[in-house]
Amino acid sequence: MKKRRSNDTETPKKMKRRLDIWNKIAVVILTLFLVGCISVFFVLVNIINDPEGMRFSQDGLQAMSNSRIYDTNGKMIYEFGSEIRDDVKYKEIPQSVIDAFLSIEDSRFFDHNGFDLPRFLSAAITDLRSGGFAQGGSTLTMQMIDNSFTKNQEDKIIKEKGSLSKFDQVKLKVQEIYLSLIAEQSVSKEKIFEYYVNRIWFGSGNNTRGIQKAAQYYFGKDIQDVNLEEAAFLAGCINAPGQYNPLANKTDPDTDHLKSGQNRRNATLDLMLQHGYISQTEHDLAVNTNLAYDLKEEDTTTDAEDPNEAYIDMVIQETQTLTGQDPAVIPMDIYTSLNTSVQKEADKICKGEVVTFPNSYFDVGFSIIDNTNGEILAVGPGRTYHTDSVKTNNATDRKQPGSSMKPLLA
Repeated sequence: MKKRRSNDTETPKKMKRRLDIWNKIAVVILTLFLVGCISVFFVLVNIINDPEGMRFSQDGLQAMSNSRIYDTNGKMIYEFGSEIRDDVKYKEIPQSVIDAFLSIEDSRFFDHNGFDLPRFLSAAITDLRSGGFAQGGSTLTMQMIDNSFTKNQEDKIIKEKGSLSKFDQVKLKVQEIYLSLIAEQSVSKEKIFEYYVNRIWFGSGNNTRGIQKAAQYYFGKDIQDVNLEEAAFLAGCINAPGQYNPLANKTDPDTDHLKSGQNRRNATLDLMLQHGYISQTEHDLAVNTNLAYDLKEEDTTTDAEDPNEAYIDMVIQETQTLTGQDPAVIPMDIYTSLNTSVQKEADKICKGEVVTFPNSYFDVGFSIIDNTNGEILAVGPGRTYHTDSVKTNNATDRKQPGSSMKPLLA
């Protein structure tokens, strides 16, 4: 009986000891959780208030004046903005276009406050599994902020550091979310959608920005006149415009861009049906329409090749590198040392109009420089610069001269 009493008295003590241990563990976990929350809070505050970070302003969203490039005599040789962007108002955009973009890009656009938490968490889980940031979970508002602010900040960081670190990517994403929340408080949903579709980049190959120019480029019509399947294509192709551009089959016959574009269009139509924007009959009629029948019939290439094209492309690329800004979005006056007469002769050389090339394998690449000040007067990009879908400038893409330098240096 004594032993039983001894055991009876020891059991409550053991239980009390165990409770004390669990209480301590709970206190430690709660403390760590609170410290973590406070730390994350201060990190987020520092990121948002970073003096070098992005700042929201409606001026940054406005479609401002065009950028202009001038030659060595101060004569304007190129104006872009009007060529690659033609803004439209929200009321001018057909409902089918709006429904298509909402279906494939942001189905809860008119319900969230600029940040769609469920979608973002889903994308974050996918990124954790893959170890990257391929799935951004961005809303239309976040994509608008990305086009207007984030890309410029990315270019600035890359210019300073050479590349984006994981921390930089997270930092920019946090700032992007924050600016999206701010934007939703001061800009209407309709205006956000309008800014978004007017700034979308539809590919460097077709040099097209904005939904209006895209409709004209692909279908030869204004955005107000596109039909259902055309609207679905425009919404779907922005994910990878180079891959889904059906007109690229002319310059890249090794890849069936038409098939890829049609499959992407059909995926958008499937989502429109799923979200209830179209009926089953409308869906079936649209997906069974050959995309080739909707495409612009006439040749989409320019009537006359611009001999200044390679020089202009080089100037735009250098401007982006030096300023961290995109002159297609931020209006600039860019003055160059281009001598248009010399550039015209350089272009003739590349076309074989001065000296006939012996065969199709012979190519050229050169720059003409003013020795007194080092200014580049003209460039010879190569024989196929005007016709290749992927622009390779032999004047700027450095290659080893090899034995071809021996007779020149001997």
